[in-house]
Amino acid sequence: MTAQVIPLRRPEVVASAISQHAGPFEVPAAERKSSGIGDILITGLLVIYPALATITAIIIGLVLSRG
Repeated sequence: MTAQVIPLRRPEVVASAISQHAGPFEVPAAERKSSGIGDILITGLLVIYPALATITAIIIGLVLSRG
């Protein structure tokens, strides 16, 4: 017996849904050519801040548990 692959949606339906314009309450995505320095800084902060906050919380927890 072999497993049968059953597609959930036909490819032509998916392709037409992707190419549709935004609705009246949706903000259309702007075409972007490349990422700028602002995108790089925000991404860096989103990665670095949680890591530093986690390390700081662990260190403060260790200090408080010994006192």
